[in-house]
Amino acid sequence: MSGGGSRRLCRRTFMNEARAHFELGKLLKLASAAEPAVRELTTARQQFQTLAEAGNSNAARMAAVADAEIGDCLTYLRRLQDAACRLRSGARPSRS
Repeated sequence: MSGGGSRRLCRRTFMNEARAHFELGKLLKLASAAEPAVRELTTARQQFQTLAEAGNSNAARMAAVADAEIGDCLTYLRRLQDAACRLRSGARPSRS
């Protein structure tokens, strides 16, 4: 496989991994397991942000969505100041 093809495959794999963390985080949130959900969603957000910085606009949007989901979980945990910060950053359009 050429260098460009392997880089595309690597980015696709990284995006799939970020999505898996995101989906697991959402499932944990639905199961009222907010603390583990925050961990999964934070991992997803970091991975989406890395992809966004490489120019992936879909990943930039998903990083913002992950921030909003984290904010919801933090609200459930009564960490209201942290939740407000996350919800504000999730509402802001990403720079990419």
